[in-house]
Amino acid sequence: EKMNASNGVATDFFTMQGTNGGNIRWQGNVNTLKVHDGSILGFGASTSLQDTDMEIFHVSNESYIRDTGAGTLFIQTDGPSITLGSTANNLALSATFVPGGAINLYHNYGKKFETTSNGIDVTGLVEFDSLSGTGAVAIT
Repeated sequence: EKMNASNGVATDFFTMQGTNGGNIRWQGNVNTLKVHDGSILGFGASTSLQDTDMEIFHVSNESYIRDTGAGTLFIQTDGPSITLGSTANNLALSATFVPGGAINLYHNYGKKFETTSNGIDVTGLVEFDSLSGTGAVAIT
């Protein structure tokens, strides 16, 4: 199969086929780079293809973002927050992180834990296996 190209620019689609069936396919009609199971997107300064600092891949039913380097993995935004939740239901939040601000944790669609400028705010029951402390402890 020929790849359509004009002035060094490929159009339509093309497939890069791996030795173990891990294909990578560009689909120009939908602007999608599809990385099949068994293929890894590797990032980093290493000259070895088997030695990367960060990897993004999918195997069977599991998806991975893996930091394999010596440094820190940063997740950053210039937007209002970073949100962890379900793609199937935008209301099914697990956590939101506001840069320089609150961290919110959710359970069954309700906020249960929030960091504030004064400390934390907990909604619902708090259970302890044991409780000890120094200084002022007031539980009502």
